[in-house]
Amino acid sequence: MIMRIVRETEVYLCEFRDQLASDLEEYETGRRTSGLLRNGLHHDDSQNRIAELRRRLARADNLIATYQKYKDA
Repeated sequence: MIMRIVRETEVYLCEFRDQLASDLEEYETGRRTSGLLRNGLHHDDSQNRIAELRRRLARADNLIATYQKYKDA
């Protein structure tokens, strides 16, 4: 039972990482943008979103690497 949970967690982490990478690519290529309204004007916030996605992607990569390091221990 525990090993099944561990394997499902790995699958979830890899799917989550893939979705983050896809979202990041869409923002970096300009296919997706993020905007805010400030003082009645539209402000493109895509660079902040790209930075946040990069941080999340790095965390996901670290979690997956840690999992793979200890999964057979």
